[in-house]
Amino acid sequence: MDFGRIAQDLVKALNDNSGATMAVVTLVYTLITLAIVLETRRSRLVAGEATVLYRASPWPKMHLVLAVRIENYGPAVARDVTFTYWLSRADGSHVQGEDAAGSLHEALLPIGLPREALPHDPAAQNRNMDGLAEAGLMLNAEWSWRDGCRHLHKAKDSRRVAQVAEDYHGSKVLIEHFPLDSLPKIEKHLDGISDSLSEIAKAVAER
Repeated sequence: MDFGRIAQDLVKALNDNSGATMAVVTLVYTLITLAIVLETRRSRLVAGEATVLYRASPWPKMHLVLAVRIENYGPAVARDVTFTYWLSRADGSHVQGEDAAGSLHEALLPIGLPREALPHDPAAQNRNMDGLAEAGLMLNAEWSWRDGCRHLHKAKDSRRVAQVAEDYHGSKVLIEHFPLDSLPKIEKHLDGISDSLSEIAKAVAER
């Protein structure tokens, strides 16, 4: 096989069709550039997203109490965050009382900084979650936020308190405390250690 002859024929073919060759090369270059631009835009949008999620569950500090919670899971800061929750009865009427509903607005909600509330029926004898469940109450929530790209997101949730109680208390699954809840106890413990060391140092100095 004469590779030299083949190379000459290939060069001659490219020279004879230089216009078409340049058109193909330009098209390929354009498609690659467009793909890079789209991927860059997609990466920028992902980096600007803020995912604000809602949860109804036992309160980690006291598992018999119902808690509602929103948290920004990022990766961007959530802006113009609004959060409203309320208890309602089977007929749709709102439970009356300042502790049965609440509303929050924050200009900025950083990643990993949750917001919690403890809704309950002021008229109920048993204010624990099981008491709310026995009263047949519904737990409702609506929340909205803007991400880093200023896109507006809205969400809502409505469920029976009895379902929340069954999901957690009925499952027998253990609910752990949030790590940050232990910081005051750790600080108090460290203060006690510091006081003990001071007393030891004082006793040694007096000898």
